[in-house]
Amino acid sequence: MNKDKISDVIIKIFNNNISKGTNIKFRRWIISNDNKEIKTDILHGIWNDLAPKINIQATSDGLNRLHRQIQSKSTLNFYLRKVVAMFAIGIFTFSIGYLTSDLANNTNQEIHLVTSHRSKGEFILPDQTKVWLNSHSTLIYNKKDYRNVKLIGEAYFEVTKNLEEPFCVEMDQTTVKVLGTKFNACNYPHLQNEEVVLTEGSVEIICDILNKDFILKPNDQFTFNKRNKTTHVIPVESHHYTTWFNDHLTFDNTELKNIFKQIEKWYNVEIISSSRINLERRLSLKIYNENLDQTMSVLSLIGNFKYKNNHNKILIL
Repeated sequence: MNKDKISDVIIKIFNNNISKGTNIKFRRWIISNDNKEIKTDILHGIWNDLAPKINIQATSDGLNRLHRQIQSKSTLNFYLRKVVAMFAIGIFTFSIGYLTSDLANNTNQEIHLVTSHRSKGEFILPDQTKVWLNSHSTLIYNKKDYRNVKLIGEAYFEVTKNLEEPFCVEMDQTTVKVLGTKFNACNYPHLQNEEVVLTEGSVEIICDILNKDFILKPNDQFTFNKRNKTTHVIPVESHHYTTWFNDHLTFDNTELKNIFKQIEKWYNVEIISSSRINLERRLSLKIYNENLDQTMSVLSLIGNFKYKNNHNKILIL
């Protein structure tokens, strides 16, 4: 099957304009180990073309309660997982029923929930735990062990209570252990901190590298600095850290340093502050669909500073 024909089939699937027989054959082919390089090239191109245009919140009412799971096996390449993720969250009419069926017998199967740049997704795990994934995030768990998940990026969890089986979120250096509660966890590779903000209930933070455990109460924020291996627990207004999955950020008399942290995650950038800037200055604003430059222009105006965008590194002058 040549590239042009494959691309044509994919477009027809996106538009729900293909026969059932061809659809079935394509699904079986796309998850096979044949022609890996061709698949990677094509899916890479599709991903790069579509990812900037995705806005999950604007798709349909179905995004309010997503019940789909992205299921993949280790031999599937990165871009295939991402495109399958887009199928699963309802952006296209393509059903992955055959994909999940063909993989059901894989005993080592991992399930990957993936979001792209500037998109968000809502998912329901097998135990009915609800998860909202922020942009550029991945949640990974084994099909047979869905109460233990690994987070890369940011997610908000509403964990279904189970006294006999704790729910654990593994990040790079810390693990969040809960029975049933609501909390936000952040573990972006490009950010120097791992963070947990508790909104309801209680959680235990296990930090093996320091041989320490921490218990959080509502409106506590736990921070682990990956560079200097230090931890902090401070009181915060937790709602400031959870508005992102409602498709906006709200800052109400918030310190500039915390605004910068949220903007880093919202736009997937790094902000480097000058020592001349008062990071404890408090500001109020809301961010909706503004692009990075629009947001930084407004923020620099009301915050009385200048900035420079250097390849997704924002330098505060």
